[in-house]
Amino acid sequence: MRLPYVTEERLPSGTVRYRFRRGGVKTTLKGEPGSREFLDHYASLRDGVPLPVSRAIKGSVEWLVGLYLADLERRVGNRLASPLTLKGHRHHLARLISEYGEHDANMPRSALVKLHDKMGATPGAADNMLKAVSALYKWAIMRDLVTCPNPARDVKRIRRKTDGFAPWTADDFAHYLDRHGPGTMARRALILTMGTTARRG
Repeated sequence: MRLPYVTEERLPSGTVRYRFRRGGVKTTLKGEPGSREFLDHYASLRDGVPLPVSRAIKGSVEWLVGLYLADLERRVGNRLASPLTLKGHRHHLARLISEYGEHDANMPRSALVKLHDKMGATPGAADNMLKAVSALYKWAIMRDLVTCPNPARDVKRIRRKTDGFAPWTADDFAHYLDRHGPGTMARRALILTMGTTARRG
């Protein structure tokens, strides 16, 4: 997506951020590229008008998520939380909003189970959404924003059955080294791993 005045910056951590720059103004755009939040922020900077006020109904799921993400964004700005956590939670909670945004924030567990089951074709995304919702309600309960128990509590994650990872053979190592010649980062990484038997972590 190419937008006038928007540049992409890659931080040393690997995180990518998008900056609006025009004249003396340089601002980091909010939200995921292409999202409503991102485009609204871009339009407000381009046109020189204030950001539109959220139309979320007070006490709704969308309202609660908005408060949580705003607080998480402040914590990221103060280096008390990871930008990757913010990015992940924003993405996964968008699914919650799309399903239950206008519903009461005091969500019954059955509603979350229904959404989790609906996402069964993508078990990783379903479980990550569950983690984000759990963090959202832990935060909300501590601040007396909801009266319900955490709806993500005791919801079982999807168990994925796999055959595990096949160990490499000597031919696999030889093929990799042929593909990644001397001086490449990929070759160095493999040789260091082989030579030091380092843990994956």
